[in-house]
Amino acid sequence: MPPAVSVRVADERDLPALTRLRRDWAAERIGVGGDAEFDRAFAAWWRAESPRRVFWLAEAGTERAGFTAVGSLNVVEVDGMPRPGATAGRWGYVGNAFVLGGYAEHGVAAALLDGVDLVVLAGARRLAPGDRQRLMARARQRGSVLLAVGRWPGAELEIDVGGARWQGLGGAGAGRLRARGVQVRVGGRGVAHRRHTGRLLLPGPSGAVEPVRAAGPAGPAKPAGPLSAPVRKVG
Repeated sequence: MPPAVSVRVADERDLPALTRLRRDWAAERIGVGGDAEFDRAFAAWWRAESPRRVFWLAEAGTERAGFTAVGSLNVVEVDGMPRPGATAGRWGYVGNAFVLGGYAEHGVAAALLDGVDLVVLAGARRLAPGDRQRLMARARQRGSVLLAVGRWPGAELEIDVGGARWQGLGGAGAGRLRARGVQVRVGGRGVAHRRHTGRLLLPGPSGAVEPVRAAGPAGPAKPAGPLSAPVRKVG
């Protein structure tokens, strides 16, 4: 039977556990673990970053048997710039999420992400199939949106972006870059099973995303290669 896992907000008393998890992350991902100065450096970073970050700690165990830290996540809180006629928004950036390898199949990652409305997930190819299914199920249950950069089998919506071409440069390479046109392909399952293709300006002359119109910005286009990896909405 999988051990019970609980998630709570971490505080100063959890600094040793967070330090150990960061060491374990380095050992698992890049094969580096021993560093005599690391504990001091991590403690200084924690105290400097705590005012603008929220840290969550995942623990396995019970009050009777004791708890073991098995995962962590931190979110940088960002206040949007105010503008006339609108309330400034607030959002969070997931700075780091890590689960010990031995607990990867116990739903710890899904529990850490519980309550997050929008998750952009890089490195999706490294997830085990079981983790992928649990994250999708949790996103559907919570009404959250899960965006994966890269391949994600079974995605509800797939968006592929490529074929970028800059506009605004002259034949000799002189001029001012005004816009970048990209080829966008959208498809997926269910209502999105029919694939659609079109071109967008990303960005357009105004700096925002714009549709490509018949009279676009003047100037020969210059190939710029693929814009990004495919992005898939999976929940």
